[in-house]
Amino acid sequence: REPNGSSMDGAGAIGVLKAAKKVRNLSTLACVALDLLRLELTVDFRERHAATKTDVARLAVKTGLQPELISKLLSDGAVHRDGPGERLGTGEAAEHFHRWA
Repeated sequence: REPNGSSMDGAGAIGVLKAAKKVRNLSTLACVALDLLRLELTVDFRERHAATKTDVARLAVKTGLQPELISKLLSDGAVHRDGPGERLGTGEAAEHFHRWA
């Protein structure tokens, strides 16, 4: 529903998406995609995976950035990593990688 209480139809939803500069950003928790040709609906959820001190050190060496900056980027959820990791199940602040699953 729109703020004024009226319903939004498919054309209105497409208009909102077309007007958006980004579909995903650091605040996105889930991404829904509808493939009309294949008649498939896909939902990807943003998962948080814990980062270790070793991960911070490895990233600092690989990128040449200071470990303090790496820690800030990880705390903000700005670092993407595909692959296994300990999934964080709380909303508490923590250094973490994110991935779409």
